[in-house]
Amino acid sequence: MAVAYVAKSLGINAVVCISNRVPEAKLESLRRLNAQIEIYGHSQDDAEEYCYHLAEKKGLTIIPPFDDPYIIAGQGTIGLEIVEDVPHVTDVIVPLSGGGLLSGIGLALKSIDPNIRVIGVSAEHAPVMYESLKARKAVKIEERDTLADSLLGGIGMDNQYTLQMVGQYTDDILLISEEEIAYSMAFMMDKHHMIIEGAAATGVAAVLENKLPRHDGAIVIVISGHNVDLSVLFQLIQRYNDLSH
Repeated sequence: MAVAYVAKSLGINAVVCISNRVPEAKLESLRRLNAQIEIYGHSQDDAEEYCYHLAEKKGLTIIPPFDDPYIIAGQGTIGLEIVEDVPHVTDVIVPLSGGGLLSGIGLALKSIDPNIRVIGVSAEHAPVMYESLKARKAVKIEERDTLADSLLGGIGMDNQYTLQMVGQYTDDILLISEEEIAYSMAFMMDKHHMIIEGAAATGVAAVLENKLPRHDGAIVIVISGHNVDLSVLFQLIQRYNDLSH
């Protein structure tokens, strides 16, 4: 989405390669930004492979999604903003998949104050970084459908940066179930009038489900997107209402 936004602002054509798991809400947002959408395969890894094929065939420039020093540095500015806005922050919760977001934020935060805890949150259905860190090398896992579709995809078997950086800057990684993600999305709509997508809800779920080892500090949750299909929202609200009554 960010690539499509910047490309439109600069008058550059953006080609976005995605899998058929990406929800319609995100496709609509990409269309509004005039992106050329290429749908290929049933996983983000399939789409990435096709992206490299397309780039070679048409002479396009690839913008990597996460494992790139410039991408990591750009996302690290979020860490700087957090410290500016919440100077007494003690814990920062960051959605985790390929690890670009957490690598950048973790590097920024730990450079300012090594005592700030950085906690990664992944969907149980998309734990590739969690499993890679356990194995101490990049691994492949089978993708399963998840409300946190933005957290799908591998970390790249030739990962150069994020595997090492996530291991270095993360204090803990928590896995969040589909039920916890769904409840947290509905909770944010009900209590805060915010529509957030599944990946963004993983951090909220970590707090609501008391998964953090401590709760006595200033906790910041990185909310990382709000693209959700209306049909999914309707189902979430129904389930939430049933649980609340």
